[in-house]
Amino acid sequence: MAKNKLKISFIVTTRNDNHGLNLNKRTKLFLDNWINNVKKNKFKYELIIVEWNNIKKKKNFFFNFLNKKKYKKLPIKIITVPNKFHNILENSDKIGLYQMIAKNVGARRASGEYLLFTNIDILFSTSILKQINEINSKNKKIFYRAIRYDVSLNYNKSLNLNSLEKFVVKINYKNNTKIIGKSSLYYFKLYLKQKIKLLINFKLYKFMFYCFLNNKIFQVIKIYNNKSIFNNACGDFQLIKKENFFQLDGYYEYQGYSWNIDTLLMLQAYLKGFKFKTLDGKIFHMNHSDGSGFNYGSKNLFERLKKSKIFYIDNFQLYKLIFKLKEKKLNDENWGFKNADFPTKKL
Repeated sequence: MAKNKLKISFIVTTRNDNHGLNLNKRTKLFLDNWINNVKKNKFKYELIIVEWNNIKKKKNFFFNFLNKKKYKKLPIKIITVPNKFHNILENSDKIGLYQMIAKNVGARRASGEYLLFTNIDILFSTSILKQINEINSKNKKIFYRAIRYDVSLNYNKSLNLNSLEKFVVKINYKNNTKIIGKSSLYYFKLYLKQKIKLLINFKLYKFMFYCFLNNKIFQVIKIYNNKSIFNNACGDFQLIKKENFFQLDGYYEYQGYSWNIDTLLMLQAYLKGFKFKTLDGKIFHMNHSDGSGFNYGSKNLFERLKKSKIFYIDNFQLYKLIFKLKEKKLNDENWGFKNADFPTKKL
């Protein structure tokens, strides 16, 4: 790698709609954490913030926060995607932010050798930032992931970002999620409930019938049982070499709710022979309420999506999309608004 070349582009997206509540406070913590680590350790990282479909006449937090002398000449780029680009997309009147399309916009305009797709409610441990700095660029086809620790914070009190461990309420491992304070009996009951729900799921049998008719059943079982694919809470940390992300044609630019799109990218990588590696360092997710207007991951999410008539990719549609990958690409060559000239501010 050339001496002055950027190693990693961190790519995040947001909208000035206070999604998840306490958005400005969470964003400030994210920025403080990222900026302090980069300055202290002199990492060759850049941060790309894609502001998507901002509400007009509402204060822009990033420009207000970063427009200070101490933040000048930092490797931070703010890309603004105007309302007119959002409005041409399907469901634009119901969904304010297309997270994965926005991240594609950032990827198209990134300068780093690697791309790290994350979110503005993530705090990085110093250890993981040092670890990704040591990644060998010769390892071309590796998809890197990290275990996400969910923390419950009081945003009205001053916080020491070096002592986040004591605020952990949930740990998202590769094959399971541990809720702090829950007994073994709780997890056993949860396991039984999930299995029973699966057995009476009409969509499952319909999907299995579809697979039998199309000779796909063994392919699905092979992919489903693969233990190397770490897709639990994967959208908060996906690190991949830039040239490989472009080889995968970016995130699927699905114009519905952004459910399973991050997992789809990992399945695409698996089918193209990528290896997967889980890093030792930790990332911390700042718990919040409604995200993008919905209780992300809650039992009410899908009911609310159905009521709002917003479609999404369920688990069965996910595997059908995988089959289509052998026939055609999911995105056209203009993904990430390839040729658009977006307003961009560099610090």
